[in-house]
Amino acid sequence: MAMEGLPSAEVLTASRQLFSELRILFVELSASSPSATLSGQNDLLIRYAREYLAHMHLCAAELQKLLGAGGEDTVSEANTAEIRAEMRRVQWAACIWELALIMFLRRPGVLGEMLLLWWQRYWCDDKAETLLQEMLSDPSEQDVEQHPMFWPAIRMLISQGMPERALALLSTHSRLGDSMQDAASIGGDGSADAVLSQLQVLLESFPRLKDPALLEPQPEDAASMAEG
Repeated sequence: MAMEGLPSAEVLTASRQLFSELRILFVELSASSPSATLSGQNDLLIRYAREYLAHMHLCAAELQKLLGAGGEDTVSEANTAEIRAEMRRVQWAACIWELALIMFLRRPGVLGEMLLLWWQRYWCDDKAETLLQEMLSDPSEQDVEQHPMFWPAIRMLISQGMPERALALLSTHSRLGDSMQDAASIGGDGSADAVLSQLQVLLESFPRLKDPALLEPQPEDAASMAEG
């Protein structure tokens, strides 16, 4: 058992490994030849920043393993809170590091879309996705919409910026199918079928990025970086 006031052996091992990996990356970056162009320098910084981020995630995953299945046999109860706290510190560091990477280095043409991906990664739980998988994979659920969490799951998926996942769940509704009228011919009569179809059309028409280049720095942005 660790002495009072000192980190446990498990936390020390994970932290030392992370610090060692990050120091190696810093030495490599410091020794690398500077690029003659602003774009080349930015690409180099992005590459090393991503490697930093990857090592943070690996460290958090190792700490998570200690708290996962069978953790009670590996970690004493006295160390559990400490390991969890260290894991959260590393996750916070990764969260802030990736935000800085997006805002100061990557600077995509569509910032909101990349911030949504960042928010989903660090701030959204997987409850809605778990519910979705359960309802879609349960062969006994003939009318999925009868599941008590059908509509709450759709609401959660939409609020988390995942309309395509919400559409996949909504499309399982027994009142939606090939026999439904064309969306353009549906009147505003307020019937259940009309409301369902209108919701389906709305989810289908949500804007989605089609060009991955929109997530990359744009030429005019590179020019402003050079001026700054």
